Amino acid sequence: MVNPTRLIVVIAFGRADNGQLVPAYDPIQFDTAEDGTRMARNLAVKCAGVLAWLAMHGLGSEATGVR
Repeated sequence: MVNPTRLIVVIAFGRADNGQLVPAYDPIQFDTAEDGTRMARNLAVKCAGVLAWLAMHGLGSEATGVR
């Protein structure tokens, strides 16, 4: 049996002068969902928004906003 490939990414957003959300940092990839969630929670304190995204090849994907 083949283990599915996991991609765990966190991206944080700030606000531009016109109020639109813009990436605050480059997307960050993590080895575990726990590490990604921990970083998303830390970034959520200082950024306008954060998106944590988990994709498993062959099983679809799921995005979670952390507030």
